[in-house]
Amino acid sequence: MEVSNFVICIINKFGLLKHFTSNVTMRCLRQWLNIVAEQLSRINEQLAIKNRRGHRIWKTLAIIIGVIIAVNIMLSIIGFVSNNSMKEKKQTTVTATTKDY
Repeated sequence: MEVSNFVICIINKFGLLKHFTSNVTMRCLRQWLNIVAEQLSRINEQLAIKNRRGHRIWKTLAIIIGVIIAVNIMLSIIGFVSNNSMKEKKQTTVTATTKDY
């Protein structure tokens, strides 16, 4: 069933069709309904594009935040390991030498 026929059936069900009695008025009503259906279709496509774009932006932000967290964890581990290795291996002995000139 075409969109305009569906809407006309609904209008008829509520008893409003008596206002649209002439064939010219019915044709105008069908044309108007087709125009409205086209506009709604375009709006639907635009909203779908907007939703896809928003989803892509949130996904990109999540990836960026995940990478920042991973890099921070890696740097913390590297700092911890290097700090512990410096504590274990470093024992320096200072000896003083004097030279006679």
